[in-house]
Amino acid sequence: MNPSEALHNHRDAVRHAARRAGAHKVRGFGSVVHGQDTDDIDLDLLMDVPRGATLLNMVRPQKSIADELGVPVDVLTVHDLPPRCRERVVQEAQPI
Repeated sequence: MNPSEALHNHRDAVRHAARRAGAHKVRGFGSVVHGQDTDDIDLDLLMDVPRGATLLNMVRPQKSIADELGVPVDVLTVHDLPPRCRERVVQEAQPI
């Protein structure tokens, strides 16, 4: 199953996993948004996390979402994005 299909089938689970980790404003970006995802790529998610969040705060939802969807997941914050593409990614990101 490709990431966009998995996301479509488990959207509520993605939101719930993010909330449990204290994250909000969950958005998809990259190939899923462009309709170019295939079975062999990951689901790219952008999340806002509370100030002072640790790497563990990011790993928990990433693992939980990947387990639920059955596809690899990459969870990033806006500040994790390279400056050269940050604005473009934020503008194209779609709410989950």
